[in-house]
Amino acid sequence: MERLINLFLEDAGQHGKLLRDAVEKGDAKRVESEAHRIKGGAGQVGAEALRGLAAELEGLGRKSELDAAAQILAAFEDEYRRVSGFLRNEMST
Repeated sequence: MERLINLFLEDAGQHGKLLRDAVEKGDAKRVESEAHRIKGGAGQVGAEALRGLAAELEGLGRKSELDAAAQILAAFEDEYRRVSGFLRNEMST
């Protein structure tokens, strides 16, 4: 389980940065792709709120409707910080 969590944290952290860049540049295809990748990992570690936010971003990217993407990205990043803190704490106990 620890290995899965570490892989998720590394992968989601990396792809979260790429997702932010894609939103900032208005690149809908990359938003869809990066959000999709994060969504799968979040589901594997049981981070359902994070998975839901990634799914929303993925859908916006698929429809090329990024007007609300910055707002959802902010919520996504807040949730990622919460989840990563929780998971790191759980691994250290």
